[in-house]
Amino acid sequence: MALNLAYDIYPGIRLFSAASNNGTILLGGNTNIYSYDLLTGNLLKTSNSLSQEADSISFVNSASAVIFNGTNGVEQLLEITTGYLQTYTGGAALPITQKGQLSDGNGNNIVFACSQNTNQIVKFNGSTFSVSLVTPSSGFTGANALTIINKTGTQNFLIGTSNGKVHELDASGTNFQTITLPTTPNTGTAPTLQVSGLAYYNDNLFVMTNFGIGYHYKWSTSTLLNKYMFGASNEGSNVGNCLCNGGSGVTLLSQNINRAASTANNTMPTSQINFNASPTIVQDTFFNDFTNFTIATGIDGLTYTAWVIVGSASKELARIYKITGIGQTTEDTRIQNNGIDTSGRIIRLIDLGPGKSRVEIDTNIVAGVSTLNAMGESNYIEIATIGTPNSNEQADLRDFST
Repeated sequence: MALNLAYDIYPGIRLFSAASNNGTILLGGNTNIYSYDLLTGNLLKTSNSLSQEADSISFVNSASAVIFNGTNGVEQLLEITTGYLQTYTGGAALPITQKGQLSDGNGNNIVFACSQNTNQIVKFNGSTFSVSLVTPSSGFTGANALTIINKTGTQNFLIGTSNGKVHELDASGTNFQTITLPTTPNTGTAPTLQVSGLAYYNDNLFVMTNFGIGYHYKWSTSTLLNKYMFGASNEGSNVGNCLCNGGSGVTLLSQNINRAASTANNTMPTSQINFNASPTIVQDTFFNDFTNFTIATGIDGLTYTAWVIVGSASKELARIYKITGIGQTTEDTRIQNNGIDTSGRIIRLIDLGPGKSRVEIDTNIVAGVSTLNAMGESNYIEIATIGTPNSNEQADLRDFST
């Protein structure tokens, strides 16, 4: 499980946003969109007639993407293979710029974007080719959406706000669930937490904030499992620490720490984080020497690549890494006693590096073969037990690799 530098892309423009899907990365800035092949780094297409800066990009489907602006609220639909652009109005400007996760698609032709309008979300419908403003059914009083991701495996969205809340909305704006990030204990004045990044997988929600605190939740029960300190950003709350909505319980955290605006060549660590179960584990860290802050991160599961974009007027780039340990697979198991299938308990531990492991599965199975989820390219130890603990319990173990 590791991050390894593959190559850097220098598109020759100041970058403001990026999005990837099925082996293609779109880089946006100024009035240009560049499309690259993530495996080779080759330029596929250039679209240079945007009506505004590409402050956020999200895929509507595999063939098209929608571009949002932080100033005038004009949206443009990009046909990826041809570069054709269609302009729409009816939305609103983004609340901030130079930040990732300002918009995301749900895999069913709906894209949500953050809005500078309090209590509202911008909605692009790729089926009707229309833009509208959605007012959530509850929970958004006096707040702006600052972070939006698709709730992986569903068509709903998870929205992080300027007042330290995370909401689950469907495409119509119905609010199904809300959590409020804790700010106690304190000295008497609670800080205002702003959500700077979100990642979700298999009922695990990882939240980053402008204070550099990470929160790991079991989403279905709103249970806070752990808190982690990663370091606050010196670049302001609009940038914060970037997350991506990676698959299989892995996310990429890019930290904007230890630099002032006038200082160059400071270390900007990019870390591969596994939050598939508690505790959250930092699996690997790549130390960059970027001369400006990172804006957004991403993971492309098809090509096993990860990326970070840097927003600098002098050295803009997209850094592409090869990443391992992100694929989801399955591994069959069974328990036998004297050659006869029997029911029992399976405890599966994943190897997360020297001195690091974690219980990923602890479950009871019936007699016969059971298929359980596992991470790709990973090493495991599995313990099987039958009988009653502290009485007639019997145990066996095996190791395997995926």
